[in-house]
Parts: sequence; C-alpha cells; structure tokens
Amino acid sequence: MAAKNRERASSNQKQGEAFAILPPGLPQGAEILIRLWLDDEGICKLEAQVKDGPDLKPWMMKGEADAKIVEKIIEGDRILEEKASIASLEDIEGVEQHKIAAFDAMQDGTLTDAGNEADKYVTMAEGLGT
Repeated sequence: MAAKNRERASSNQKQGEAFAILPPGLPQGAEILIRLWLDDEGICKLEAQVKDGPDLKPWMMKGEADAKIVEKIIEGDRILEEKASIASLEDIEGVEQHKIAAFDAMQDGTLTDAGNEADKYVTMAEGLGT
C-alpha cells in the first residue's frame, strides 16, 4: 500500500455502519463469518455469510437517508411483532415482502424506492388485523 493510502486508512474516519439481515430460522449459536478490510484506496469493505450457508449481502450505511430507512423498517418490525397474534401467516408474509424490497433497493442504491417500500411496510403492518 502506498504511503498516501496508509495515511488515509489510518485517519480513523468513520466510513459508515455495517448492516446485514440474518435469515429466518437461523439457530441460536449459528456461526457468522465476517470479513472486514480496506481496499487499495483505504475504503472499508465488508463480507458476511453464515458458515457453510448463504451470503448475507451486507452493506455499509453511509448517510442519514440509509439510517432513516433502517429506522422505519425497525418500526415496522416492532408493529408487526405486536400484530403477529392477530394476523395470518400469509398476511404477515405479504407485509414482509415490502421489507425485503426495501433492503433490495438499498443494496441497489435506489434510496427513494427503499424509502417508499419501508413506508409501505409500516403502513401495511399497522393495518394488519383490522
């Protein structure tokens, strides 16, 4: 690594927050393999996967927009948990499709679409059981 890149890498600037979704039904104590490194430009890179299992497709949240979308999804998760006893599994799975679509859009870098899907996730979760 060139001296210039070492200087950048050692500046200890926050580049983002890592985020990955664990698959449903993952047993307690399952091993998650995480690889974190700096590329040639000193940019933080991340890989994560279940040991002997799927790639978790992690990403780095780098801005306020990413964080707001994740907060909205967490809100939807909380509402969905509250409504789980009064909604059918089919209805819950339908609502969760918007959560998956929000994460997929975040991965693709289409934050407007991700925000819209997160909003739909919350709205549909709120409407369960009514």
